[in-house]
Amino acid sequence: LSMKSASAPMNYEPERERRPQFWRLAMRCAQIAGTVDVIFFFLFHALGSPVLAWINVVSVAMYAGAYYALKYHKNKIAVVLIWAEVLGHAGLGTVLIGWESVITF
Repeated sequence: LSMKSASAPMNYEPERERRPQFWRLAMRCAQIAGTVDVIFFFLFHALGSPVLAWINVVSVAMYAGAYYALKYHKNKIAVVLIWAEVLGHAGLGTVLIGWESVITF
């Protein structure tokens, strides 16, 4: 086994350019998740829970940031934003609504 065969292939593409279908799907997921959070904003506002409503505004901003990061091939930034939103949203939901609420996504 030579060193040449063990190294990266000559037509190596950066990560941001590999699997373009996955990143297009991630963009669509960010759009859908942001839209759902807009709906939740109005729902929580109508139910008289302004704290939960405004948390969804932050979520929409994070998904919009992830969408534009993906659009400009800044995939790592997008993944960090999405993970932070999901984990932060789940944590805040558990703290504010309670573990017993059985709200699952």
